[in-house]
Amino acid sequence: MQEDKITKQKLLKYIGKNRFDTEEEFRDFIKPRIKEMLSVPKERVGGQSGDISSDDNRYDIYIYDKETLREIVVLIGLKISRKYPTVSGDDIEKFNSFCMDKKVMYSVLMNETECRFFRYQKTETSVSAVEINEIPPLNHIDYEFSKIVTPEKAVDFLKSRKAFLAAVGVALLAILLIKMMTGVFCAAGGSVKGVIRNGNKEYYTQDSSGYKNIKADQRFCSEENAIDNGFEKVK
Repeated sequence: MQEDKITKQKLLKYIGKNRFDTEEEFRDFIKPRIKEMLSVPKERVGGQSGDISSDDNRYDIYIYDKETLREIVVLIGLKISRKYPTVSGDDIEKFNSFCMDKKVMYSVLMNETECRFFRYQKTETSVSAVEINEIPPLNHIDYEFSKIVTPEKAVDFLKSRKAFLAAVGVALLAILLIKMMTGVFCAAGGSVKGVIRNGNKEYYTQDSSGYKNIKADQRFCSEENAIDNGFEKVK
């Protein structure tokens, strides 16, 4: 169980007095330390460059969920203080917009001297960014994510149960065919005879008087079928 949370103090302590010429250098330095901090397996950590606008390149570290290893639960955006001495409101707005598009749960936007943490609060109609003081432990985030139904989870669920679903589909098709065939056979040779005389609908069963000599206008598999079709048993 991972119990370590991400705090500003921990992140900045890892960086210390190091400064970087590019965001890529910064990412390569901090990425293994993020894995160490959260005790997270290497397959759950990724990173790539991302363009928010033509003049704003940002390098990210992604922490993927442990269920599908495709959906991002934590996204860390990196800038370098040489170009961005402070994390501005405009930077935050663009970053949060990017994270909400990615359906991220938590995020960090930072340079070597400053960190800002966010949680994304979802309602039925919108998502909003809420600034927080720290990112909770990864096992807590995993638990939160496990309660969310996502398209990726649905696809994985269906794939894992492909054989079972195929068997259910075949069984349902067989039941449908049996019902259809039963209806055809009953229409041709059901034992219950329906007779229509002067608008009156009556049905005869094998124990009815004169059953053998009755010419049926309709046949039914059971008395219930005849009743459902508006017939009454002959007196």
